Amino acid sequence: MHRHLTRLLILLLLVSGLWTAWQWGRPYELGNQSPWQVEAVSVRRDQDFAWIDIELSNRSLDTIPSPPLSRLVNAAQTQKELADARISADGKTCQLRYWLEWAELDSTWNLSLPTETLLIKEGGAINLDNGESRTFHQPHW
Repeated sequence: MHRHLTRLLILLLLVSGLWTAWQWGRPYELGNQSPWQVEAVSVRRDQDFAWIDIELSNRSLDTIPSPPLSRLVNAAQTQKELADARISADGKTCQLRYWLEWAELDSTWNLSLPTETLLIKEGGAINLDNGESRTFHQPHW
């Protein structure tokens, strides 16, 4: 009896571990029909502010001719304008940069594009020391 319980607990631990790994490793906007795909989001703390770098790829084109017009919008409809935009050397991705106050990061943030909106961050606090940065590959941060 004890042996069966141990096996069951190990199996449950394995299943929950795999599910957790899938949740943290899954890409942004899984199954989204948008031509744009969020590849990664980097956050770097700068005192009481944060630089948010969003790496986008275009699913429908081989190369990106220019970065899309965009802005970050939170749940309270606060909008942040683009601070900088760059296209990678190979033209396959672009990087959109935004400047936010650190306290604003607790909110849910979406990337508003001309034809769609992509989820960037779900609500919740993030903890980084000044100068520290972190890259995320899904909106649960």
